[in-house]
Amino acid sequence: MTHNNQEISYAGKCIRCGLCMSVCPVYQVSLDETDVARGKMALLEWEQSHTDIKKSTRFKQAISRCLLCGACTNICPNQVPINDCIQTVRQKISLNVKEKLVISSMYTFSNLSRSGYIFRKSGSILQKCVGKKFPELSGLHLRFPMASLSARKYIPKINAEPFTSHYTFTPTSSKKILYFTGCGANYMFHQTALALTEILKQNNHPAFVPENQMCCGLPFYAAGDNQKAASLAKKNIDIIEKFSPDIVLTTCASCGAQIHQWKQLLKNDSDYEKRARKIANLQKDATTFLLENNYIKNNLPDRRDAIIETIWYHHPCHMRWGETRLPVPKELFSFFDKVNVIYSDNQCCGNGGKFQISHFDLSMKIFETRMDLFRQHKIDRVLTSCTGCHLQFSEGLLQNKLPVSVMHPLEWLYLLSPERALQKSPGQRPKK
Repeated sequence: MTHNNQEISYAGKCIRCGLCMSVCPVYQVSLDETDVARGKMALLEWEQSHTDIKKSTRFKQAISRCLLCGACTNICPNQVPINDCIQTVRQKISLNVKEKLVISSMYTFSNLSRSGYIFRKSGSILQKCVGKKFPELSGLHLRFPMASLSARKYIPKINAEPFTSHYTFTPTSSKKILYFTGCGANYMFHQTALALTEILKQNNHPAFVPENQMCCGLPFYAAGDNQKAASLAKKNIDIIEKFSPDIVLTTCASCGAQIHQWKQLLKNDSDYEKRARKIANLQKDATTFLLENNYIKNNLPDRRDAIIETIWYHHPCHMRWGETRLPVPKELFSFFDKVNVIYSDNQCCGNGGKFQISHFDLSMKIFETRMDLFRQHKIDRVLTSCTGCHLQFSEGLLQNKLPVSVMHPLEWLYLLSPERALQKSPGQRPKK
């Protein structure tokens, strides 16, 4: 079946019931019919007999104004795979200049070439030279000073060296754990990677952390560049298989979801599809794994009754829908009687990766829908298990002049014990 026929088939399954309108984050702030799934399905049907519509700026905009959060597919009575339809159409539509520049830079970045190193190093130097540091309470972020060039208030600190280049591993357990860091923990949020690897070490179960692992490919997949996404998937499969892991842990919900997408990307290559399916079956969210194996319960900080905080927990879309759906990890907070948790597990933050790049203002409007509830509480910190959500909350809170730190739940857990204060460097990898 061709892509065109596949789209006709799926579009025809849409009965225009409008249930998607009740869950679509974009539609709820725009009230534009073409922003909701049923409107997009109508456009796809029209496109089959009016192929020139793909050249239309309005059509391109409608297709780009989708977060790929999966909420519409989840509620659809006919289970129309909206994300697949949108992503298939995106393969046929050229990106605008800004998107091409960003995606091209990310591909260079993800390939860890010399130019990628220079980019990271120069970014770090630029931040030190012109960036104004935001208070420590906000986490490791630097404020972006060039307001005239960008509506963004800050950029995250980009480490000159990836976490994987410094991690020392000496796995001895019979059960092999491999940690797929993702770009966020590898290049920006080292504390997340350090928290997981140290907790595993404390439980005598250190993980393999491949130094040459690549980007999961989600940014390229979301942009409709399946060729680059598939290329990265193959490279990662080859790298992961060398370690013969029994489990593959992720600390980013989006990376975890994309690992499951590899088998679909490689469906025309039976060998790689089979291997991708095997790795998808091994993938597991790191926090969930630690809870299931009592690694957190066995290593709780002393004086838990002295920890008094109000936390806003955000459950990422990639943990709410699809193959990587998981319940909110309430067990993690059950160990702390005086920690008050506000669960924001039924709303998209508005990031959507490429969506935030292309539609920054709209992305921020979606984020703003949660601020009324947020301000009703004196929030001490925001916890989330997704790099995109992490970035979105950091940006949104700064836009709202709220100095609240944002971090991964495991980083928060690890920071609670003074004796486990995160060191600045995870240690040097032995020279080969």
